[in-house]
Amino acid sequence: METDQLDQPTYPLDSSTSKLLQYLLSQYSDRPFGSVNESLTMGQFRGELQKVCDIVEEESFKICPYITRHKWLLISLYFVGIMVCGILSPLATIIVSLIGTILYWLIYEMQFSVLDFVLPGKQSLNLFGVINGSLHEEDIPKRTLLFVSHISDIRKDSGVMYHLTGILVHFSLYILTIFILIGFIIGEVYNNFVLIPIASIISTIILFFSMSMYIEGKKNKVSGLATSLCLMKLSQRLKEDNSPVLENYSVIFLITTSIGERHEGIRAFLKRHKKDERFNPKNTTIICLDELDDSETISCYSKEGFLFKKYDQTLIDLIKDASESEGIGIQCVTNRIHQPFTFASEFSGKYSRVVPLTAKCRSVKRKFREEKEKNTKQDGSVICVHDDQMKCVNDCSVLLLKVCKLLDTSISPTPVNKNKPLNTFSMHQSTMNQIDDVPIEL
Repeated sequence: METDQLDQPTYPLDSSTSKLLQYLLSQYSDRPFGSVNESLTMGQFRGELQKVCDIVEEESFKICPYITRHKWLLISLYFVGIMVCGILSPLATIIVSLIGTILYWLIYEMQFSVLDFVLPGKQSLNLFGVINGSLHEEDIPKRTLLFVSHISDIRKDSGVMYHLTGILVHFSLYILTIFILIGFIIGEVYNNFVLIPIASIISTIILFFSMSMYIEGKKNKVSGLATSLCLMKLSQRLKEDNSPVLENYSVIFLITTSIGERHEGIRAFLKRHKKDERFNPKNTTIICLDELDDSETISCYSKEGFLFKKYDQTLIDLIKDASESEGIGIQCVTNRIHQPFTFASEFSGKYSRVVPLTAKCRSVKRKFREEKEKNTKQDGSVICVHDDQMKCVNDCSVLLLKVCKLLDTSISPTPVNKNKPLNTFSMHQSTMNQIDDVPIEL
């Protein structure tokens, strides 16, 4: 895979990880956006996890990718329907508005799971690896440290206006339906449907906003994969350092293929493991990696969503202490507008010790990168891996390792049998790929 010729990056601290990223990207660099080679990518990560984990499992689930991928196109078609019906028939207008709003509410608000069984879709994968803790005494509660990442393409952060427009369209859909309902009732009583054509004009205006959401916002392949690469780096460091946290915690790494707005992968995982003692809400700490793209904007969310869900302040303070100890800058912010919301929003209903960690690329840096990428190759088929992206992966893995150590010191030490070896295994297959001097096993 080619990299930026104007500023050839070097990764002395993380060369194997950068080569792995370049290899994975090279396998689907010529594919259209949104078509990540999931089986190949998950196979690569499975092999990496099997080198350090005691248990590695795959779980399939159904996903309807078009629901998220074409969300704004579907909403735009809804406003087109309102626009046309508002001119032709008041009754058709109220029917279309009610059906459209109910479907939007079921799919994107309630995320009605029954629809996943009814609508056509495809199979996707969750992959998780477990490093078992050493504590197995019956009188000691088992503790679990769960790290969550993904591999999906995501939309680039297109700035505040992009997300504000999304919120505007979101609420306009409900307000317009109420407006149409009132207009229809007034029309039936006074035989004057003047509000219906007005609704048609309003829907025409909102249509331009919803279409801008569909057209705007390019895909970013690196930041999604970077979250999983960070977990690979963390798992290696935990095993190499023989971290004491492994004496008191079972560490689990969950990689999901889906980061769509409906979070199908996380929901499938929670449903399948709702009775799994390893994920007891009282003894489980969860850190969700959302997007790692800029080493200068590493952040943890204290609140998120329209209802401002709160995340665990104790865990946030622990992450802050870890960042100060390692000299890594981190911010604590409230996510009011960036969508889709993080995986942590799915866990927070059942688990209390949850926090999302992200590093979204600033608009200024994004424009600078895109300009360099244009100069690298005009047709845009080359995916450049920038040095700051790899620095972000490295910094976050160092930060999370420190968080593990601080978590370990927060519980009382207990005598354990340190001579008991961990059951490790690795997968060996005949297919090999070579990038420079680093072998890549598939």
